[in-house]
Amino acid sequence: MKRLATLIFAALLFAAPAAAADWTVPGDFATIQDALDNPGVVDGDRIFVRPGTRFGAVVTKAVEIIGTKKTIINDGPFLPGTNWARVGFFFPDDYSGNGATIRGFTFIGTPMTARVDDGYLDFGVFSRGANDVTVEHNVIQNTLQAITNWSGSGWRISHNKIEGLWVLNGGGLGIFIGSRYGTPADNNIVSFNKVQANITHDTGNYSVAGICLMCDARYSFPGGPVRYNTIIHNTFRVICRWTDGTPLGVGLELTDLLLDEGEDATIVGNRIGFNDFRKSSIEIALNPPDVGGENVISRNLGKNRGQGEHPGLIF
Repeated sequence: MKRLATLIFAALLFAAPAAAADWTVPGDFATIQDALDNPGVVDGDRIFVRPGTRFGAVVTKAVEIIGTKKTIINDGPFLPGTNWARVGFFFPDDYSGNGATIRGFTFIGTPMTARVDDGYLDFGVFSRGANDVTVEHNVIQNTLQAITNWSGSGWRISHNKIEGLWVLNGGGLGIFIGSRYGTPADNNIVSFNKVQANITHDTGNYSVAGICLMCDARYSFPGGPVRYNTIIHNTFRVICRWTDGTPLGVGLELTDLLLDEGEDATIVGNRIGFNDFRKSSIEIALNPPDVGGENVISRNLGKNRGQGEHPGLIF
């Protein structure tokens, strides 16, 4: 009897963890935010969002949020600090959304001509601080910025279709990976995405891009490293020109503001290969030009910048 009790206790020690729970919206919860706010929904759970037009949410748990291509997000919470910019899924800067997944949604935005709330979506997915986020198999249409990752590492951005971008004295970005305040944006993978936009520019001599990697040291902020990211097998076709005909639409943009100021490079070791930049107004923009030598940019369709090792050996 004593032996039997010992075996039962050992079995309990090695019992499998509780299975992740599945939830539906609407069904178990009226809205996505209701599900995320409920204490019964925990990290690892899955939230299935049924077809229909839905309101977005602030993501603060490591859950999978899964839609169908008929699940439309056309409105959401305000981007904090604004009273006009609405976001489909927002990740706050406390990294509470680490490990979340956004999959299978159709985001539909509406262009604006002034920073006044119109009640419609402006950003698809916007993060100010989250790691290990997956954004995949979404369609994002007519947004100011489609996927924005500030100071996040370990993201997987794949198989998204981004159609149409617009500007409002800024914006016009398909996929953005940037860092500031010294927090890194490292080891992100961007693969098999398609970005296509024909943008009408407004004011200011700034570029727009299919994908942009940026160290942001503006406004006296300290910059941050953007390292070891993999950009592979994407198609970026961004057309935009200034009123005098100057091309401003860029397929790939690398902007290392610290390097431009003479400090050590912070956009380093990124691997960019086998992408299609053709049909963008500018295929590749490097600011400053020296940033090209700090990264592997090679074997892309269009301009072929062959710094470093063949990407086929390292991807």
